[in-house]
Amino acid sequence: MSFSMNKSPVPLTQLQRRKPQPHPRKSNSIPLKSVDDTVKRLISFLESDPCDTDLLLRISPEIASSDKVSSILRSAAEAKWRYTYDTEYQILKVFSMSRPIHDAFQLYLNLFVKHMIPFLTPEQVFQLNLHTTEQVMSGIAATLGGKKVQAWDKRPDALVVFGNPVFEQVIPTIVVEVGFSESYQDLINDTRQWLTKTETPLALVILVKIEENTIPLQHRKSSPGFASTFRRLLLKYGDERAYAEGGIQGTAVDEASFSRAALESDIVTSDWVGDIKVYLELWERHNNDIRLREPRCNILPEPTSSHDPTIRITDLIPDGCRARFGASFDASRTVTMDMSMLRPLLVRERDNLALHRATRAFRPGRRAGASDPDYSPN
Repeated sequence: MSFSMNKSPVPLTQLQRRKPQPHPRKSNSIPLKSVDDTVKRLISFLESDPCDTDLLLRISPEIASSDKVSSILRSAAEAKWRYTYDTEYQILKVFSMSRPIHDAFQLYLNLFVKHMIPFLTPEQVFQLNLHTTEQVMSGIAATLGGKKVQAWDKRPDALVVFGNPVFEQVIPTIVVEVGFSESYQDLINDTRQWLTKTETPLALVILVKIEENTIPLQHRKSSPGFASTFRRLLLKYGDERAYAEGGIQGTAVDEASFSRAALESDIVTSDWVGDIKVYLELWERHNNDIRLREPRCNILPEPTSSHDPTIRITDLIPDGCRARFGASFDASRTVTMDMSMLRPLLVRERDNLALHRATRAFRPGRRAGASDPDYSPN
């Protein structure tokens, strides 16, 4: 699908026309002052479809709800892209389609919940589930179209909820925020919002920061050795668009002949992804602000000595639901998050990220919109 401007745009819901909050200097969001600049950034991002890199634009509600921008977002939503608009800090966030490193933590959480039975009763574990549904945020009053608006929606990377969804409304208890392209300060802002502005109070935010060391990677990519390897792989796996962009004459590799498994065996992960550093923090609400519960847990590179984070049963089961378990509920119980289970998942997903990046380099025709016969990169 081409991300062009439709005639009947759908504006973002519940945008608040208010003065922007002071924004952290270390945010990775890109400040833009015009509709046209925003449109250019959006189209460039959507058509390049980067892996594990979200787009963060700091734009006013007037720009976000403009006909041109809301039309682009409408096309993106039809193509299954996800986005949110943070009305407090006025940041439009468009999530990348492929998120291998983020997926590693999703996989880990599924394993984590399944391994709780030795620590919690089967009945307690049965009522714990993972969601990624949007949650209603509140606490900021503003006016939009003559109406007072006091809420907006925010989507977590993962959400632990308690309750049996067949018989009752589940209650969110723990939010997970994973940041790859976001700065640490952006993640702290998200954490503060989750703990102080949700309609249903949360017990805990698990903050996971992933940093890629791209400097050695760029040095490798500028070396003659990589240039030679890249051309060899391009000739072997490139589609028509890659051939054209690389100035190569000849017959490109069609989709039927392309083998993703063969490409995976032909690439070296370190040629496509820099070394990654991963750490985790547990944050909780304290009075009217937030605080770090325990020291940061370093995950990658694996430290010589480290601690595993501890989750309390009171984090998982809301206060009003504990009586249903009677004497079997022990408020002192805790569950340790075993980082030795997470590390191999992160290493594997780093390999997957390398494959995603290589595939996009040699098969750019697969990028968003390429399957549409009316697709045009321009």
